[in-house]
Amino acid sequence: MSDILDQAIGNCESLMRHLYSLRNFATETGKLDDQYKALRGGIEAAEAQRDDLQRQLEAAQADLADVQRQRQASASEVSTLKREISDKRTELTALSSAVEQIQTMLRAA
Repeated sequence: MSDILDQAIGNCESLMRHLYSLRNFATETGKLDDQYKALRGGIEAAEAQRDDLQRQLEAAQADLADVQRQRQASASEVSTLKREISDKRTELTALSSAVEQIQTMLRAA
């Protein structure tokens, strides 16, 4: 009978060691699960922030493209105005010369 009790105690001790190891494993697994959930939440937040930043970047790029088109249109308009000014100066010079000739002719007459 004593042998059976000794064997039962030995089995219980072995079972207790396994249960203790299992409890430690379960505790560590729980901690790892919590860390995984926290990391997953952090990753999702970072991805959401990345998506927001991507949308902001795309909006800024669209605004930049609009500004560049406006700049090109303004540069074209300035170029056209410069040509018109040059043409008007040439015309003014020609008219001034004509006026001077007419004045010279009137003084001579």
